[in-house]
Order: sequence, then structure tokens, then C-alpha cells
Amino acid sequence: MSLTLEIPQDKTLPQLAAALDIAAMRSIFEQALFAGIAPGGEAALSTGRFQIRACQIERIKYKPGQNCLICYQLTIHDTLTQQDSDQILCGRIYERGSGYAHFIKARTPSLVTPKFGPPLLYLPGLEMVVWVFPNDRKLDALPKLMDQTYLQQEVLSEVVAANFGNQWQITELAQRLVHYVPEHTCTSRVQLQLGQKQTGEKLSLVLYGKTYYNRAGEETYQLMEQLWVSKRRQEGRLRLAQPLAYQPHLKMLWQVELPGQTLLAQDLSSPPFLNLLSRAAVALAEFHQTQVACAKSSHLSDWLTKLQEMKQLLRQVRPAGQKKLDILVERLLDQAEQLGPQPVATLHGDLHLKNFFVEGEQVALIDLDNLCHGSPWQDVGSFSAGLLYWGLFMAMPTPLIWQFIDAFCQQYEQNVPWPMSRFALNWYTAAALINERAFRCVTRLKSGRLDLLDDLIDLADSISAEQLPFYLVAE
Repeated sequence: MSLTLEIPQDKTLPQLAAALDIAAMRSIFEQALFAGIAPGGEAALSTGRFQIRACQIERIKYKPGQNCLICYQLTIHDTLTQQDSDQILCGRIYERGSGYAHFIKARTPSLVTPKFGPPLLYLPGLEMVVWVFPNDRKLDALPKLMDQTYLQQEVLSEVVAANFGNQWQITELAQRLVHYVPEHTCTSRVQLQLGQKQTGEKLSLVLYGKTYYNRAGEETYQLMEQLWVSKRRQEGRLRLAQPLAYQPHLKMLWQVELPGQTLLAQDLSSPPFLNLLSRAAVALAEFHQTQVACAKSSHLSDWLTKLQEMKQLLRQVRPAGQKKLDILVERLLDQAEQLGPQPVATLHGDLHLKNFFVEGEQVALIDLDNLCHGSPWQDVGSFSAGLLYWGLFMAMPTPLIWQFIDAFCQQYEQNVPWPMSRFALNWYTAAALINERAFRCVTRLKSGRLDLLDDLIDLADSISAEQLPFYLVAE
């Protein structure tokens, strides 16, 4: 991820710009990691054995006026073996004078020695505490899960026996990290070779394992099981990954690999993309109508609370646009009183292009951690807002984005029993542009995203004021 050109001026975190300067951080990390003793006991820095060839920022979670979590990936070159290795570091910066206390609190016996450097660092000039992967502030099981011996003998042997039988043994294992969200989740792809000693039979298997910082994975697993045995899934109308196991002691969910690519990975400008969008709409319609026993619900009041919170958040990074935002939010609050009764559906809860998975002409829904009950227009509005966001980011022709939304909504409407409410869909789309898209631009600080804030607010304003000539607006 490239460094954004626009870095917020945060009085509480004046060191933010320095922490996002990858050239400076490369030098700081080289000193911090290799000033002591390297693996094997060699004096690393004095001999110059290890050199950081690259430093990239993989993920940011920024809370204006509070703290910032930054995930770095280093490429480290060993001049002795001429090999390059990757090392992930997760740094959290705090307000002046408070970092060291957090560092002392984080020094626990559960820390493990990483491939390079100590498990925990304190950088006083930045008030930054750094966890060196696989150490993580909240993911307690992560060090064990990155140990392939433990993974094979203690973790996956149990999963294989429960799902395939005790006669199957793991003969080969290859693990790859695919998605790491510091302090939240970590997902690995594990390729297994299984064998039976008595028969000589062999089986290849690819699993995805996701560990959580909390118990959310347990409910996700239970809901996935309900979806898996549902009539719609068995008839082929609903597609998802097969859940295999949840291990409470590791907060770990296992599922079988679902082949394909995300909808975002497709060529959005190609004619076949419209067909895929229509198929995605049908997949969502089937998902919405699949009944599950779920304790979580998403209410209109949650969206209204978030809108009020966004007023405060955006004031810190866009004070000049506060008047326009205030008018927009007040209009949305007034319009919410006119929404009236809405259908109740099984919602995905985090619907965007990356959570539709495509294989050929089949479309599945993935990442079901936010599944809940609520108005279907929440999902459709979130997805429409995501299309508008990517249209802005990719500088795609505006009429093409309207065409995408039109195709998706029309196909969805044809496959659900409830009538389409254009007014409700407009409202949720406008609200999602603020609550979800603008929020992510501020808190993730990805390259070029802050530059989209004004355009996102303008879009939300135009949709809520019914000034845009596209499908969502016209009854």
C-alpha cells in the first residue's frame, strides 16, 4: 500500500506523519530489530548481516485524537545466505507520555521469539509499541497457529479425524498467510495431503482457518452450518464455503476452500461484468430469503447513531465541509422518520465487491462474520454505495456505474417477494456512503482515499436530495 499524500493533522498524535513515513521507519526498524543479537547469536548490526530492503504499510486503523494502529511488512535480506524473508510488525502509537506504560503492560510470558528481533519493541520517539509477528496484542492463539508442527499434530489432526475419520493421517502440510487484521482476525490457507496406511489411498485438501480475538467465530460457524444444510444450499441456489469445525480454545474457524476470485478482481469495464452483477443480485436474493436462527439484528437506530458519530469524526478531518455535512445528516435523520415498516431478511452485514466470490458463472457470498437480521435495503444500499465508491476511485464513467446499480437492483427485485422501496434504498445508499465509505477513508488512510471524502459527501447529498437521474432515485 502506498503512503497517502494527505495525512491528518492530529494534535493528539503529532508523530502520525513520522510513523507513516516508510523510508524513516525502515531505518528505525533496522536499528530496533538488529541492534542486539540475531538468531543464532551473531552480532547482526555490527556485521551488517541483515538489511531491510523494503518497508511497506499493509493496513492502518486510525482513531482521530486517540491512537493509530499500523501494520508494516518488511523485506529482510540476509547477506550471509543471500535470501530474503518477510517480517510483519504491528505498531500502535499513543499520545505523548503514555506509550511506555502500554509497553510494560504488553510484556507478558506468552510472547514468543519471532524470526527476527525481539517479540516486543518500544520506540520512545514515536510513543509506539510494536508487536513482532506472530505476536499480537489480542490474538492469543496466533503464535501456536503459525507453528506448523503444532498446527499439524494438535490442531488439524483433530479437524481431519472429526470430518474424514481416524483412518486418515496428515502426511504433508503447507501453510500460507492470506489475510491478517491485527488485533482482530488472521486467516491462513492450509494445503493438506492425507493418506490411509492400510489402503494406501490419498486425498488432497485445502482448508482456510480463521482465528478471532473474541468468540465471534463460534456464532459465525453455527450460522454457516445452518446455511450449509438449508434447502436453498442443497438445491444449488445458495453457494458458500463448507464449514468444518470451530475450536473454542483457539477461537478458530475452519472451512473448505471455495475456488474462485472476488467480484472486485473481475474486469469492471468488460461486458461480462454486468452478467456477473446480475448473478450476484440473485445470490443475494437467495441469501436474504434463507432463514437462520440468529441473535443479532441491525436496526435503523444503529444507522442513525452512526450518522451522528460521523458528524463528529469528519469534523476533525474536514472542518471546512462541516456545514454541508450537518445539512446532509439532518436531512437523513428527517427522512428516516418516513421509512416506515420494512421487510426483515437474513443480511450479510458487510456487502461489497470483495465479499462476492466468482467461479465461472457461479457466485457465492463469503466472509459471513456480520450476518444478522434486518432490512434488506441495508445490504443493497451498502453494495450500491460500494459501487459508487469504486467508480470514484477508479475514475470510471458515471453512466457506467449507474448502469451497474440498475442491473443489480432490477435483478434483485425480480427474485424477492417484497416490493422494492426506492425511497428506502436511496436512504440506505446515501447513509452507507457516509457511515461506511467515508468512515473507511478516514480510519484506514489508504492512498488517495481522503481525497474522495468530498466527492462521497456530495454523492450522498445528491442521492438524499433526489438530484441524480439513476435507478435508485426514481419511483
